Amino acid sequence: MLIKYDVYGSSQATLTILHGLLGSRQNWSSVADSLQSSLRILVPTLRNHGDSPHGPHSVEAMCDDVAGLHERSSISKTNIIGHSMGGLVAMSLATVKPESIRSLIVVDVLPQAEMARLKPVFQAMESVDLESVSRRTDAVRELAPQLPDPGVRQFLLKNLERKADGTYRWKCNLAELARWVRENKRVDLEAESHYDGPTLFIGGGKSEHQIARRQDLIAEHFPNYELAIIPDAGHWVHIDAPRQFIHVVSKFLTEHHLE
Repeated sequence: MLIKYDVYGSSQATLTILHGLLGSRQNWSSVADSLQSSLRILVPTLRNHGDSPHGPHSVEAMCDDVAGLHERSSISKTNIIGHSMGGLVAMSLATVKPESIRSLIVVDVLPQAEMARLKPVFQAMESVDLESVSRRTDAVRELAPQLPDPGVRQFLLKNLERKADGTYRWKCNLAELARWVRENKRVDLEAESHYDGPTLFIGGGKSEHQIARRQDLIAEHFPNYELAIIPDAGHWVHIDAPRQFIHVVSKFLTEHHLE
């Protein structure tokens, strides 16, 4: 699948950044802009999100899409950052094609990801009566009873697009993403999956995931890992604490001579 992407910088060393579920490449534009002085950065929008094509959704399919993007871009080896769902893709790609990954940075997700907590999000989005939405505040009002966190609502509304006729639609493939979440109670790396290259796990101190509690699981798959917890950040670490996030990433890449 030919997924859409943006490119930042022109250095020989490359970095690929993969967004999370219901996100897009635009979520990472400021991070990519901050890091582009020493890297060529590819930031794709994964399948079933934003303006990328729709199709069957799985971690394996997304891995194939990203590997295809690297091949078309003549990238044989890259550093890679993945947040949440994008982290699952980055981890899988690193274990399936380790020769193509210089280093792996995983943001606020474990090799064993619980999906059940996401079902209410999709229920709320699917319950919005798009025919009755004449402005974005109408969608906010419909989402609010099920999703009281305004930050979550604002993040989801980035998927809402006004069409030429004035009506609204979800840009993401909502039905397919909802199916993927409902049919997968948990997404796990295969037990034998390993990546021995430089690896950094970044977690938010206020995130519900609390990845530091499962370093045993991380070490099973990524023996050469480091852990950085940013205390005042939640799940969207790069948005909640952008300066600290960029500092941690830059330090890791510099120390391992990956830039």
